[in-house]
Amino acid sequence: MVETEGSSENIPASTRRIPISLRRIVTPRTVRVSVLKPILNIARFFVGDTIPRVDGPNALYDAIKSHKDRGIEVSKADTMLLTKLIALLLKHGKDPNNFEKVELYHALRLLSGLVLYVIEDDYFFIPTVTEHASHEKLGWLALKLAKAHDGRTEKLEKTISALNLKFNCASELSVVEAGLPPYMLTKEIKKALVKLKVHLVEGEKIFGRHTQEDRKDAHQTRLNEAYRRSWRLIARLISIPPSADHPKLRKRIIGRELRAIELDALGAKYLSEAEQTDQAEQLLAETEQNFGEVVNEANKEELATRIKEVASQVAVEGQAAESDEDAGWFFDMD
Repeated sequence: MVETEGSSENIPASTRRIPISLRRIVTPRTVRVSVLKPILNIARFFVGDTIPRVDGPNALYDAIKSHKDRGIEVSKADTMLLTKLIALLLKHGKDPNNFEKVELYHALRLLSGLVLYVIEDDYFFIPTVTEHASHEKLGWLALKLAKAHDGRTEKLEKTISALNLKFNCASELSVVEAGLPPYMLTKEIKKALVKLKVHLVEGEKIFGRHTQEDRKDAHQTRLNEAYRRSWRLIARLISIPPSADHPKLRKRIIGRELRAIELDALGAKYLSEAEQTDQAEQLLAETEQNFGEVVNEANKEELATRIKEVASQVAVEGQAAESDEDAGWFFDMD
């Protein structure tokens, strides 16, 4: 990793991630530019209402413990920020009849879920200057995050409804495509549609071979999420044209969503870098569980290799994409 001023001491040298903090000197502007604005920018990577909210302070505490148990590093800066969020959730969750407190509580749940995602993600990390972010500033950040996130989600839902983008199987995706006006079928969207069809068809083939109801039900849930992510991605690409989008943000959104859709369609599990020590054995076990079929000598190597490629693709592509990339573009987004 190339060291940058203000980078975390505990970031592994083998990973290259965009630092949220670029400065060591702490001023009110540093906290705003190095913490508050970047966290709002991170939320823009999520398409639709997909930020994983926490249920409350106890759930946030359990999630922190789970991260540590899974070998995911929770740095001192991470802990400081999460501790403040737990305190805020405890403070603002006591009076359900107070509308302002309820609104702030739900916003804090959203912010907490986003911070947990950032800790596990290989692309971002929490800055050391979070220790100087007051409870008041974090409450303001949570409300601003919720407002911006809800606005983007509402815009996507309107696009989905207006263009009738919802579908429940891969074959219906072709119907959706046929119903789009020709000017919307740009090269970018056509390319995304081709990949979506491939992922969904592969997933449905696997689903059709299930022989046990519990596995079939579990896979159906994942397939439904793949369909939802698919129509949200289409809506995102249509509602925000390339000319109005940051090109690197757009590229990463497309890549991330396509990977998530493929994983959900296959019923596969994404393993973070911290969990990949015994990856081959875990992936084969996951293959056997989710494919719902007898994994024999003829197909087990192919299936395990395929899932391993998907699960590890985030880290591989991330390192390649970031080799000639600096953090400037991320901070420049308004």
